[in-house]
Amino acid sequence: MNQLKFEIKNMGFHFYLPIIVFLFVSILLIMLPTEQYEIQFFILLQVLFIPLSAWWSIFLVYELYHHQAEEILIQFYSHKLLINYVKFVSIFLLMLLVTVTLLGVKSAELNIGELFILLTSQVLVISSFGLLLAIFFKSVETSLMAIIMYVATELITLGDLFPWPHIFYFAFNFTVEEISTFGIVSLFVSAAFLIFSFFFVKRIERHII
Repeated sequence: MNQLKFEIKNMGFHFYLPIIVFLFVSILLIMLPTEQYEIQFFILLQVLFIPLSAWWSIFLVYELYHHQAEEILIQFYSHKLLINYVKFVSIFLLMLLVTVTLLGVKSAELNIGELFILLTSQVLVISSFGLLLAIFFKSVETSLMAIIMYVATELITLGDLFPWPHIFYFAFNFTVEEISTFGIVSLFVSAAFLIFSFFFVKRIERHII
């Protein structure tokens, strides 16, 4: 718990942005008639809320590069990086569960379990990719910009233009088999991103030592 408090303190006000967006989305779900805006809520969750899972991942290394403290803090971060990642992603998934439950309760046609698996898979991919970008580029700004550009391009083109992996769905046209396959693939992709992140941190640590 002390370690978590330390990371939150290092993030400063940046820590609260995903929570503010979570509250905003939750209020919308409660106040607006979901049956009229079902697909809009679905897209809103994916392109606004889900990408914020990368926000905390990227800011996990904020202290290293914003204050140019890599040589001092890299050994500390290398031992705690993956543990801290899991802690923040777990908090994000709790907020996601609340949001999906609200959407599912107000829209009887949606399957809460399927929707949660789909969105969780997206969270794992985006958050782990954000962490990898932050460590590789050693820049919070560059990493955030890469995530924003990807999400914006997917939204504008509805995932139909560029030949890169598409993780968003813009219609309720997915099947249980697709969600299951996507979930399994996401686990392997996220694991690969985290392994590469740990590898890069260790390589930086060896070069400094």
